[in-house]
Amino acid sequence: MFLLPEGVLIQTPRDTRNNSSCADVLAEEGEVHVALCRGQGGTPADKPQREWHNSWQVVAMAALGGLILSDVYPFSCKAVAGYKCTGYRSQDKSFHVEGALNHIFTRSLPFEGSQPRIFRIKLGNQWFSFPEPEALVGKLNRGFLEAPSCHPIKTINEKLIAELGKVFPLKRLKCSYPLLPQEGTSVLPFWNCDFLSAAFWISLHEDNSNSESLTGGTSQDVEDFLVSFSELSLLKNPGRDGKEEACEGTCGQAKICLRPSLLVHVQDVIEVPDFLSGSLHILSGPVFQKCHILPFTMPAFHETLFILGVNQNLKDGCLQSLLDHLKGILDSLLTQTLPESSKLSSLVKFVLQSNGKDYMIRVKTHNFSPDCTEDLIIGSVITSATSVIHKDQCFV
Repeated sequence: MFLLPEGVLIQTPRDTRNNSSCADVLAEEGEVHVALCRGQGGTPADKPQREWHNSWQVVAMAALGGLILSDVYPFSCKAVAGYKCTGYRSQDKSFHVEGALNHIFTRSLPFEGSQPRIFRIKLGNQWFSFPEPEALVGKLNRGFLEAPSCHPIKTINEKLIAELGKVFPLKRLKCSYPLLPQEGTSVLPFWNCDFLSAAFWISLHEDNSNSESLTGGTSQDVEDFLVSFSELSLLKNPGRDGKEEACEGTCGQAKICLRPSLLVHVQDVIEVPDFLSGSLHILSGPVFQKCHILPFTMPAFHETLFILGVNQNLKDGCLQSLLDHLKGILDSLLTQTLPESSKLSSLVKFVLQSNGKDYMIRVKTHNFSPDCTEDLIIGSVITSATSVIHKDQCFV
């Protein structure tokens, strides 16, 4: 390791796991430069990129010392005065510096660990409270899709909706707070065992606290939500066999669950008398599922639900038109951010399911990482049964 006069630390790969020591001697506006051979950094800047566990995991290691990756650029021996490639472990075998990268780290802002918030909801005239689930700390009510948001999730969502709006009339729907809708026969077909096993079930406790004192800004850790009783399914639990069973809750308690998919709202949308046939009814919002956290699966994410009602006689033509346009739009959105080599062929494919009417929307994941061998499922196309109110229509 070399400490330069201007407060820049040049760090060798062998010292990568000692970033806490760097932080102790680093000037306030100083930088830590970590030069690594091609593929060793474990960041997307590496070409090719190794599996993360087969790298120096340089970003994660630096974070332990309060350092954050600020820049990455090709390493040049000539740019570092006094640098000499001494060889691999002092042997005659030299390092291969072709494709090596220089990682620039600076001090990060202090991070205070997030603490679970307490949420209060009103059911009828009674207030209940519940703590934020540990796996979802900081992930409830982030407002990524709200009007003032500039988050990439909203950008992608708006582009998708705008492109479909060039072909179909649109009707946007308001997504309420993400609690399980009231149990009803219209919702149950979509509410299967897979959803139940993945759902976050929450115990509500009667809260007799003074509502005015909590909403008046005296505590930043309490958030209130007005949720009508009709929007909740109370006193239901998933049984051990995956089926719902009555909850033997005590007085002043109830159980709800955060929605694992927007599909639970489908029947509520299509059963309204003024449902517009031929228009895309759009519902977007956060959903929550228990899962193993992987690069493409997270416990909190966003869904967009498009519901199209068409006359039974026009079903095949309308469905094919929707599939064609949706495929073209998704291909276009994906290729805007992927390397040039991935634009040579279609990235999205619709795989017909065994029932002969539904499709899974898959993306070739090798476009994201050479280590991915299985396609990534990014959505589905489901053809439902007819509505009780709109008997001459089918719904996609």
